[in-house]
Amino acid sequence: MLDTERVEIIACKTAADELGYDLTEDLILSTVGTSWLETERIFREHLGPRFSYSSLREKWRVHAEQFFVRDGIQQKAGLLPLLDLLDQHGVSKAVATQTRRAQAIQRLELAGIASRFAHVVAGDEIVNGKPAPDILWKAAEKMGSRAADCFVLEDSEPGILAAHAAGMHPILVPDTKPPRKEIAALAMHVFPSLVQARDHFQRILEG
Repeated sequence: MLDTERVEIIACKTAADELGYDLTEDLILSTVGTSWLETERIFREHLGPRFSYSSLREKWRVHAEQFFVRDGIQQKAGLLPLLDLLDQHGVSKAVATQTRRAQAIQRLELAGIASRFAHVVAGDEIVNGKPAPDILWKAAEKMGSRAADCFVLEDSEPGILAAHAAGMHPILVPDTKPPRKEIAALAMHVFPSLVQARDHFQRILEG
């Protein structure tokens, strides 16, 4: 929904450079959509046992929030028309994000869409992050919906894997990291943007 991946990558690289860690943008990009624990595992595998993930994570968070507060957060093209369509038809919506709750709420507010969602399930509220299905099951539970009735809009490989494992209907709208073919094949549809996703839901809802 939000154009945050590029900012997160820049913030992580900035923090790593300050701490003297050799993290390439490609390596950081490989962690997109993963849980904090999985990101730590990937970085530690590259940097070795003396790497302090807690130090990196704190600086990373500070830089990201500074960038977002300074520059704002841009919505992805087609987001508001999609939300308007779903609201017109009374479709329940929830946010299920790996981001910590406080950060997630702040970002939704900065983007001006916090009020559009009745439910937010964040990464610090579940044990197993994506690609495990837990966070999506919890979101469905909060909406009072069956997993089999839920559509999941995702931009990352872990998200598509989680939606598939949850028994939901994954729709892929890729962001900075192109999905592998075998992961994209798990999605019901792959759309270049939320504009096409909105058109798809309009056909479903309005015939």
